Amino acid sequence: MKLKPISNREINYLNIETNKLFLLKSIQNLSNELIINSDNKEIIIDLILKKSENTNNMNSFNRLQKREIIDTGITVILNVINTKAIKQEKKILKKENLFNQKIFLIEYSKKLLSLKNIIENNKKEFLELQSTSEILSLNTLANKINEFHNPNTNSKISDNEIEDLLNGGKIEF
Repeated sequence: MKLKPISNREINYLNIETNKLFLLKSIQNLSNELIINSDNKEIIIDLILKKSENTNNMNSFNRLQKREIIDTGITVILNVINTKAIKQEKKILKKENLFNQKIFLIEYSKKLLSLKNIIENNKKEFLELQSTSEILSLNTLANKINEFHNPNTNSKISDNEIEDLLNGGKIEF
């Protein structure tokens, strides 16, 4: 599976969505501050109530009912703003999740390819050693095995160790 890098269009889209969320949160905070967390709610209700008294649609309601209708309307508007902000946040989180998933898969694919290359190189070196092992001396063969085990180590095997090996002993690499 070939993964494409994240495009500027996708990044711009996420920035636009983030800016929308910022605006919604600002409206939400402003409305909470001006309406819910202050006495302004009563002033706003009174202003809307005054405006509604001039319309024929609200004549069938008494003053208390009109106040309750206006209060419900304000609450609904605030809830709509809050819901819109939550939906926007959810949309951004989904998009960021897709970006993170895409980045993870790209990096994982690179790492996997790197490991495959290392395995392939080790396999080639091992097959080369296997094919030449019959003509190498025990000392050279032991050093080659040491190089595979730890490439920074190159120790000489003494004749006594070779004698021990031939007599059933072990050589530590």
